[in-house]
Amino acid sequence: MPEFIARAFIPALRFYPIHIKVAKNAILMATFVGIVKAFGAFKEIALAYYLGTSSVVDAYSLAFTWVTWAPTVWGGVVVFVGLPLLTTFNPEEKQRFSRELMGMTLILGLFMSLAAFLIFPTLLQIFVPQASTLVDQGATALRCLAPVGLLAALSGSYFALLLSRELHANTLTESIPAISITVVLVMWFGIAAGEKVALAPLIFGSLIGFGLMVVALGALAARNSITLLPEFKFTPATWRAFWQGGLFVATSQLFLGLFVPIDQLIAVQIGEGAVAILSYTGRILFLVLGFIAVAIGRALMPTLSSLSSRDWYAARRLALQWSVVMFAVGAVITFIGWILAPFGVRLLFERGAFTAQDTETVSLVLRYSLLQVPFYITNIVLSYLVASRRQHAAMACVALVMVSIKCAGSALLVNSLGLLTVAATTVTAYLVSCFLYGAWIFVSDHLRFGAQKLPHR
Repeated sequence: MPEFIARAFIPALRFYPIHIKVAKNAILMATFVGIVKAFGAFKEIALAYYLGTSSVVDAYSLAFTWVTWAPTVWGGVVVFVGLPLLTTFNPEEKQRFSRELMGMTLILGLFMSLAAFLIFPTLLQIFVPQASTLVDQGATALRCLAPVGLLAALSGSYFALLLSRELHANTLTESIPAISITVVLVMWFGIAAGEKVALAPLIFGSLIGFGLMVVALGALAARNSITLLPEFKFTPATWRAFWQGGLFVATSQLFLGLFVPIDQLIAVQIGEGAVAILSYTGRILFLVLGFIAVAIGRALMPTLSSLSSRDWYAARRLALQWSVVMFAVGAVITFIGWILAPFGVRLLFERGAFTAQDTETVSLVLRYSLLQVPFYITNIVLSYLVASRRQHAAMACVALVMVSIKCAGSALLVNSLGLLTVAATTVTAYLVSCFLYGAWIFVSDHLRFGAQKLPHR
């Protein structure tokens, strides 16, 4: 069925088997991601109904972003560096690397959780000293959510190992935290009539959800003969190759991971409820992006990693063609989303504690945030092409430029644009990123071959 749909809706690519493979995987991934995002939408509906844009939502959103920041970076390193590296190993080496990867993940995950418990509350006091209520609630949430750091790091590594086998059903496990939070919210407020403004249901739901997700991913890994036992004796040659690229990828992911914290710090300056407004906007935006960006990214990365090691020009052609397709798709999504934004926000959130004024504000920020979609998903395709060639230094440089644009733009525009600063700086950063990746692909090829005509296959 995925092949039939791919051939029907992408006729321009029907004669290229590799495109059909990517399209099949993308459609399959879009289906799974759609299910995951649907559960995420239910969670946001419950959150808006029971808590609206209260300071509790501000504190939880801030704490959750900080706790999951480092694990998200680690997950990006494993995908961008680990997957291309795995394609060079024989089966025995893959098993050994998988065990060592889980050992490294346990070490780093424990450190991430300790940092969230001991260091992040102090950093919160430094960065937002003017918001005492938010600092108190945020510090409490950070300490309680600290175990999520380890759990998220483990889930990221399991996910990458499953993705290396092109097993996409594991995407469904990402819905488990959202389901857990929704159930706990309903039980807390709807059934048990708990305290009307409380962090407890959000914290309990998150801890239970991430714990169950790790168990589910571990079970899937075991079922597919992926080792669950960690190894703390690391092979020097393997990890030397891993960290040669991993340090650059970690740097780029750290820079890109600063986007949301920077946005939240801007929102804190605006006043109570602004972080929550930003959170609801982001949830709808990533609900839209999930169908395309996550699906095409996870479908492309294994294919590009394998193809690039054998035929760089075929991989380049594949990525460039898909980047054009994705830009066009993103433009259509932006146009439709701009029209439907107020209706969508009203349908999802406007009930209970979420007011009509909240709907108007979220809709405005969402509309301008949608302008990033074409550049965002094009950037994903191009960055995966660069990663498949292990040109991680280029990725780090692009990420540095992007976060510089984000910081400078935020400082210059926040007083005049308010929350719209978030949208303006993000759109600009991704636009520049697409240009830089395109320039890198062009220049690197011509430096290699000079004035010769590049091969076409």
